[in-house]
Amino acid sequence: MWPKKHFEIFADISTYCNAGCPQCDRTNPNGLGKVDWLPLINWTLEQFKTAYRPSTLELTDVVQICGTWGDPVMNKDIFKICEYILSCESSYKKPFIRINTNGSIRDEKWWWDLGVLCGDRLRVVFAVDGKDQEQHQLYRKFTNLNKVLDNMKSLSMTKSTALAQTILFKHNQNDIEEIKKLCFKNGAKGHTIILSDRLSKEESKFVYINSDGSEYTLEHPDEE
Repeated sequence: MWPKKHFEIFADISTYCNAGCPQCDRTNPNGLGKVDWLPLINWTLEQFKTAYRPSTLELTDVVQICGTWGDPVMNKDIFKICEYILSCESSYKKPFIRINTNGSIRDEKWWWDLGVLCGDRLRVVFAVDGKDQEQHQLYRKFTNLNKVLDNMKSLSMTKSTALAQTILFKHNQNDIEEIKKLCFKNGAKGHTIILSDRLSKEESKFVYINSDGSEYTLEHPDEE
């Protein structure tokens, strides 16, 4: 009966990140650097193999590689880790990979190669938080929107699926349709809008300090 159950693994394989998103758990909102208490760690392929043996992956439906403390694409072994996951299939199941990333890491060739390797067993969610670089970087700090779109488009030209996600704030609420069209134009097969889970109706504003000392306030979108 076990192989018939739906089983997912959530793997957090890196605390490294090129971004400085103000509300991320790893970011100090005062200057947007990494919080002091978080060590920099990258899982190696061998560590991943020790934690997730073939006997486990052969019964797994989805391996979700998402960054709570960093971006998984920063891991130098992620290509090999994906290759290993794909090799651990059985007559019951073939594990599927889902990666969440800010998308501005690596280059177009790397994303093409990953898509060719994984084929239709990979979905990647790219972060697109604005209609242009100016708007995008109000939250997705230190990332390049054009690079995100180029990488997403490159992956989309393989059998893998590219998806896009936008965090909705007051500063981008009126441009969601434009953002959505931009995503689809650059290969996304789907676009999801989410609200920040670090803002509530009681605390609808979040103030952060940029690396240059300037201040910006993130706000919930209007009620309507």
